Amino acid sequence: MVRIYSKVDSIIELATTISLEDIDGSRQSLSADSEPLQIGAIRWPLGSLVPPHKHLSEPRNTVSTQEAWIVITGLIKCRIFDLDNSFVTEVLLSPGSCIVLKNGGHELQCLADQTVMYEIKNGEYFGPARDKESLFN
Repeated sequence: MVRIYSKVDSIIELATTISLEDIDGSRQSLSADSEPLQIGAIRWPLGSLVPPHKHLSEPRNTVSTQEAWIVITGLIKCRIFDLDNSFVTEVLLSPGSCIVLKNGGHELQCLADQTVMYEIKNGEYFGPARDKESLFN
């Protein structure tokens, strides 16, 4: 697992990546409890079970959108940008890899034909005009 921090404010986490090889036998949290999007990775042995349950209704107030990309097939390059829009790093995401984008900006580029990924965001969604800001106008 790799955590990517801001160069502008070193306590701010911009993103976290994890690959299949990084997932061991315990639950690994890719986000702090205080983050709007909760992502964990678990490698379970045969017969593992999560008992039947449901989640309670609990009001939550979030002011930012976070997202996770999980690559199923293909290859994706993700460029990470800091709080001031400066470039920080880029990561390659292969099948089974996940990146959680928490702060700052990002760019996604498909590097293999027919790449398939899941994109997960906290909601609710109000459309691009209220959701996105171009980094380089």
